[in-house]
Amino acid sequence: MRVTKVSKKKHKYKAKPQKVNGQKYRSKLEMQIDGLLKTLWQSKEIMGYYREIPIELPALTPKGKHRKHYIDFEVSTADGKTLYIEAKGHETPLGKLKRELTEYILRQKIHVCKNQNDVLKVIQGEN
Repeated sequence: MRVTKVSKKKHKYKAKPQKVNGQKYRSKLEMQIDGLLKTLWQSKEIMGYYREIPIELPALTPKGKHRKHYIDFEVSTADGKTLYIEAKGHETPLGKLKRELTEYILRQKIHVCKNQNDVLKVIQGEN
C-alpha cells in the first residue's frame, strides 16, 4: 500500500491530505478510520459503510447555491442501525454549526471521533 501526501499547501488546522490506492482523504485520521471500517466490514462486524455523504443545508451561498455538509462516514451496523461518523482533530464553530443543522435535518446524531477507539465505541454502542 502506497501512501502519499496530496498537496504541499498547508492546511490551517494542520490536517494532512492523504492518498492511498487512488483514494483521497482530507486527513490522516480520516484515512485511518476508513482503514478500520474496511477491516470491520471484511470481518462482518459491520454491514458496510460509505464515505463523504453530501447533505444539502437550508442555507445559500452568496451566489445563490445551496450549501452542503459532507459527513465523513455513514456506517450500517450488523444490527441494522445507521450511524454517522465524522473524523475531527480540530473543531471549528462553523463545522459545529453545519453538523448541528445536519443532525436536525437527519434527525440523528453525528458522532465526532478523534481517533479509532472513538469509532469502535460508537459502533459498539458505548458512545
